[in-house]
Formats: sequence, structure tokens, C-alpha cells
Amino acid sequence: MKIGAINCGTNAKNTGWGKCAFDLGYARKFFKLTDEDQVFTQADYDDWENVLRDLILAGKAQRMYPYPNWEAITDNSGERSFNTLGYGRLTPGAKTFNDWTFDYLDGAHCAYEALASHDGPGSFLVIDSNGRTWAQKVDGGFKGIPMDQITLDLKLADGTANTKYAVRFIVDPMVLRDSLLVLEKIDGFNPLTLQGLQDVDIEVAAGGTTTAPKVTVTTGCGNTDMGVLFPAAMLVLGNWKGVLISNGTTVSATSVTYNATTGVFTVTFSGPVASVSLAPAATLAAAGIDGFESNVLKPVVAGS
Repeated sequence: MKIGAINCGTNAKNTGWGKCAFDLGYARKFFKLTDEDQVFTQADYDDWENVLRDLILAGKAQRMYPYPNWEAITDNSGERSFNTLGYGRLTPGAKTFNDWTFDYLDGAHCAYEALASHDGPGSFLVIDSNGRTWAQKVDGGFKGIPMDQITLDLKLADGTANTKYAVRFIVDPMVLRDSLLVLEKIDGFNPLTLQGLQDVDIEVAAGGTTTAPKVTVTTGCGNTDMGVLFPAAMLVLGNWKGVLISNGTTVSATSVTYNATTGVFTVTFSGPVASVSLAPAATLAAAGIDGFESNVLKPVVAGS
């Protein structure tokens, strides 16, 4: 072969297959990765359940967001166009993109609001109906599949059908054709059971001071009192954090009390604080408050 010449057969693949050829199942769940360049290795997949759970609890720069389980798919993908030349030969036109719409019920309007905040380009792991993970194959391992997300406007229930919540995803078919990696199901682990963190709202209550703020703490969706959900764990001092006005140091509470009648916590610190919050999600999970993350309340006294 002449040096520098193109070998047109270099990329041609053999067309046989063995007894273990597989067909894709249907997609049931997406995990959105905040770090779009994150590469997972075989070692990660060997410990996949723990890796995924740790990513859910990770800081926002590394966090993974499990979406609701999909209940139906509408494939809006178009057929590729063809051009007809003067003597009748057909040539392929511009490629089309895979265009999928998924319906969901879990989380309802709460999930609708949350998913809309993630619209735009993203990187996703896909869990299919067989419990397998779909990803994009890269050197050294695998990463999320790039997709564009559009949360569709809801359609109200009409007496015969539920309120329709749906999200649309646009995917480059070349990624699915050339670099799709399907990883086998992990025995004893069902990724469909994984849920994302719930937001917790800390709000100022009357009568507090910068050293001993008084606050209410409720779930962001449903407005459930966290003092009722976790009566013991919410009184653990290390589950509360404040930032001292004097030097910006983050400190734990020195005492916490809860008034079950009013739903008000009094959280005392070693000095005046500029803000108050619950501990990071991973710390809360280890203390028994699994799956929650609070806002940072600032200022801690009304009107200041």
C-alpha cells in the first residue's frame, strides 16, 4: 500500500455475532451527572451501588441527580431524508437526531419543578428495563451520554387521564451507534429504587437572636415538619451548622431544642452567627436523616 493512501476498509467491522447478542431494553430511569467529564472505571462498576449512592450525597460540583422512573416513551425521531439526483440515484441528506419524550408520575408537580431547573445540555446514565446501565464508552472506562433536555409544559387531568408530566431528550444517534456501552445488571441491586435528595426549607421564626436563632424546618415539597419526621436526629448538635460573624468559621450548634406545639427549633451557637443550615447531605445521611439537603438561612433574625 502506498504510504499516506487512505484504506477505505480500515473501519469496516465484521458482521457476525455470537449466541449472546443483545437487544436494548426500554429506558426506565435517567441519572444526570453534574460533572459531564466524569469517567467511571471497572473498579467503580464493581462497587456500583455505593458509587451511585455517594454521588447522590456528593457536593453539587460532583452530584448525581436521579430522575423519576419513566412510565412511557414516545419516540419522536424522524426518518433520515434522502436526495434524488438527476439520474435517479439516492444520496443521504442531513442526519436526524433521536428525539424521545418520557412520561412520569412519581414526584408529580414537585418533580416537574425540579426537572425544569435542569433543562439544557447534560450528561446522563440510563437504566433500562433489564436493570442494565447504558453509558458512553471512552478511553479508560465510561461516562454519561450527552443529551439535550426540555421539560414539557404539563397537561391537566381531564377526568379520563392523569395530569401529564413529560420530559423530552435529544440525542445524537452517532453516540448510540458508535460508543454506546451497556453494562450488565448488578445482582441484588435495583437502581430504579434510587431517589434524589429532597430540599429542606429553613425559615426564620420570631423571637430568636444571632446567637440563638429560632427557625422552622420543613420539607420543600409537602411542607412536612422535619421535627416530626426525625424527632431525635434533628436534635443532634452536629447536624446543625452556623457561620460565626466574628471570623467566618463554620461551627456546630452547642444546644438544640424543639417546640412540638409551634414547630420551632431554637439553635444555640458559641457566638453570633451570620447564617444557619443543616449539615451536608452526607453527614445527615450518616446520622439517620437520609436524602435531605437544606438551604443556608441568612440572615438568621427577621428584619436584620
